[in-house]
Amino acid sequence: MRMIDFFDRGARMAHDRPCMIAGDAVRTYSEVKARSNAIARGLIADGFDPGAHAAVLSGNALVAFEAILGILRADGVWVMANNRASVSENAYLLDLLDVDTLFVHSETADRIATFRSECPNIRRYVALDRPFDQADAFLEDMLVDSDEPVPQRRSGAPDELGFLANTGGTTGRSKGVMLSNGNWQALISSLVASMPMKQPPVNLVAAPMTHAAGPLALGSMALGGTVVILPKFEPKAVIEAIEKHRVTYMFLPPTAIYMLLAEPDVRHADFSSLEYISYAGAPMSLDRLKEAIEVFGPVMNASFGQTEVPMCCIAMPPHE
Repeated sequence: MRMIDFFDRGARMAHDRPCMIAGDAVRTYSEVKARSNAIARGLIADGFDPGAHAAVLSGNALVAFEAILGILRADGVWVMANNRASVSENAYLLDLLDVDTLFVHSETADRIATFRSECPNIRRYVALDRPFDQADAFLEDMLVDSDEPVPQRRSGAPDELGFLANTGGTTGRSKGVMLSNGNWQALISSLVASMPMKQPPVNLVAAPMTHAAGPLALGSMALGGTVVILPKFEPKAVIEAIEKHRVTYMFLPPTAIYMLLAEPDVRHADFSSLEYISYAGAPMSLDRLKEAIEVFGPVMNASFGQTEVPMCCIAMPPHE
């Protein structure tokens, strides 16, 4: 199975249920699937080859997830890019990982001039959220609508390259990690095994989608879940979103959990919908973990892993 086939599995289960919510914008699974088809057809019409590499340089945004799904549906290789990294680090990795097409949010449009000089293999710069002069094209102008399915252009074999993730750079410069369709299946399987869910999840993306929150959100879509997107982590906004959307699952690093616990009204909020708060990326103080269980309930799920695994190989679910 290709990575996009997992999304399509979720779309078959959910169809007209919400796939993504961002502010007042709500997209159903059928709408997101149609958008990913149109993006894929636009990429193919623009000369995007099977197996070509494409990246999305953006903060948390609904259209950024749509672009990723379009890349995968065009049988491209998704390259994870971090909009919070420095311009020089971005340029180094985009060039190292042989990116052909780069989708860029307007907030990072000023980086394109550097990329044009340092990343000669980038063939096309696509503006994500609005037109701007630095880009070659605007996403909405590239869409090619059709009721016909996008032809599959690669085999989808388990060992076929699916996406490229970046290491953290702890022991040197960041490197690209080649992750296959089989690796993606293992990630989905580990998600399901470590956090059995009573119903399709309502997944809150409050941590950066450029890190673990992004792939885990795509994993939630494979289960027919709803992904609620916040543009950035703000404790008050997180609490409000949990209550409003009846969030069942979210990923946060320990530092963000500490900030939530420090919010004045946190002990008066309704967290009864939560089934799991998954945390990783750094050790968590035992005292703060006990406090989190007291405030949020027995929902804390610790995971351990590394980019190459990918991301999760050991978990301590709430009952442990």
